[in-house]
Amino acid sequence: MLSSVTVNDSVYAKDYYSGGEIISYQINDSYAVHDLDDQMPKQAVPLAAGDSLAMVYGDQFQIFATWNGSGWELDAINDQLETPTHLTASTVSNKAIALQWNPVANADQYHIYYSATPTGDFVSLKDQDGQPVTVTGTTYVDSTNLPHTTRYYVVTAAKAGIGMESGPSNVAFATTYYNARIGLDFEITDVVRHPSEPILYITDKSNKKLYRINYTTGEKDTISLALAPESLTYADGKIYVSLLKAEHSSYTFIEQQQGAIAVVDAATFTLAGTHDIAIDPYDIAVDRSGHLYVASGSGQWTKIKSYALNTFAEIASSSIRQASYIQMHPVLNKLYTITTDTSPRDLSAYNLTNGQYVEPSYPGGYDSPYHGEYNMAPNFTISPDGAYIFNGVGSVFMATSNKYDDMKYVYGLGQAFTDIAFDLPNNKFYTAKNNAVQVYDYNNFTQTGFYHLDGNAKYVFNYTDQLFVISALSGKNILEIVEKDAIEVPAPVGVSGVQLDGM
Repeated sequence: MLSSVTVNDSVYAKDYYSGGEIISYQINDSYAVHDLDDQMPKQAVPLAAGDSLAMVYGDQFQIFATWNGSGWELDAINDQLETPTHLTASTVSNKAIALQWNPVANADQYHIYYSATPTGDFVSLKDQDGQPVTVTGTTYVDSTNLPHTTRYYVVTAAKAGIGMESGPSNVAFATTYYNARIGLDFEITDVVRHPSEPILYITDKSNKKLYRINYTTGEKDTISLALAPESLTYADGKIYVSLLKAEHSSYTFIEQQQGAIAVVDAATFTLAGTHDIAIDPYDIAVDRSGHLYVASGSGQWTKIKSYALNTFAEIASSSIRQASYIQMHPVLNKLYTITTDTSPRDLSAYNLTNGQYVEPSYPGGYDSPYHGEYNMAPNFTISPDGAYIFNGVGSVFMATSNKYDDMKYVYGLGQAFTDIAFDLPNNKFYTAKNNAVQVYDYNNFTQTGFYHLDGNAKYVFNYTDQLFVISALSGKNILEIVEKDAIEVPAPVGVSGVQLDGM
C-alpha cells in the first residue's frame, strides 16, 4: 500500500508491501528506492505538495501518483511501458548512421541495441567511455561504425531510476558510405586542379560562377561572372576561363563568332580581367611560352586560334572540327585534339612555334594513323611524362615528336573511364568510372587493385595518401575522399582483345 511516514516532523514516502514481487519507486528526479527495507536513503527528501511518484511493480506494472500535501492521489496505472514505434535508420557518412523513433508516454530515456544481422543477438550500443548509450530524446547518431558497414538497430523505452524497460522496437538498418565526402551544392561544367596546392577550380555554367574548393578542408570560395563560364585551364599562377556570349551552334560560322576569356589571379582568387575574342570558345589550353589556344565550339569545320597572353592579340589560326577538345603536351610544343561529333572519332596533333601552327592551316595539324580501327571516347589525357595518350574508351596511344609513330596504338586497358589521374613517382595511375576507381601499374598497364565509390565518378585526382573523386549521388555532386589504404585486390580475369603494340 502506498502511504507515507513522518520522521522528525517531516513526511516521507513509504510503501507497505509483504508480497513476493520486486517493487521500486522514484520521487521526482531526486531519489529512487529499490529495497523496501530501506526506504530512507541518504538522498531522501521530505515530501512537498506536487511531488510525483513513479512505481514499478513486478516486471512491467507502473503506478503514477502525486502528493497533495496530506496524501497520494492516483494519476495512472499502466500494465507496461509501451514499445517505441517507427524506428528509422539513415546513412549520414562513412562512419555515422542516424536513428529516429516516436516518443513513448511516461518514458524518460531510451536504450539502443544493435546487431550485425537482422536476427542476431542485439547488444547494447556503448559510448566512447564504454558505457551503454542512454538517450533522453528520440534521435541519435551512431558514429562508431566502420566504412561500408551495415548495422541493425532496435530501441527500448525506459523509466530512469526504477529499472523499467519496454520491449524492443521494430528493427531498422542502414549501411554507411564507403568514403568521407564534401558536398558540392552546385552544377559542375569543367574542373582543373592547382598543380601544387590541394585546390580545385570548378566552373558552373548555369549559374555563371567559378568556384575554388580546398579538398583537404572543404573550404569554398566563389567568383560571380557576367558571362557563362565553360572550360578552364591553369598556367603560371593564373586561371583562364572561357566565357560564352552565345550557345554553340553548327550554323554560327567563324565570321560571326564572339566570346571572352576571364583571367583570375590564383593567389588571391580575384578577377584580374576579361578579354573579348573573335571566336566561340569551346576548349582552351596554354603553352609554356605565353600563348593561349582556343578551339571553336561552332561552325562545323571551324578554327582554332592562338592569342598572346600579355595582350590577348590574335596571333594565328588553323582549321579544326567544331567542339573538339584540346590538350597541351607537357613536354613538346604540340597540341593534341579529339573530335566529339564525328564518326569515326579522331585524334589529331598540331605542332607549334611561338603561337604559330607549323602544319598548313588547312586541313590543320595532322591526323592519327587510324580511321575507325580503334573506338575512341571524347575524353583523353596525356600522361605527365608526355609518353602516352590515354583515351576514355580504355585505349593507350603513343605521344612522340616523330610524326610517323605519333598517336600509334599501344595497349588496351580493357575498361573505359571517365577520368584518369597519375602517380608516376610510385608508378601508378588511376581510372574512374561508375562506382569504382581502378588502380594500374604504369610500367606494364596491368590492374593491381580498385576502390569503391558511393557515387558515379566524374573526375579523379591523386593526392599523397588519398584520392579525391567528384561523383554524382542521388542527383547531387559530391567530392569523395578515398583512403589509399582501403585498396581491394581484384580477382584475376582474362581480358579479351587486349593488344600490346609499339612498346
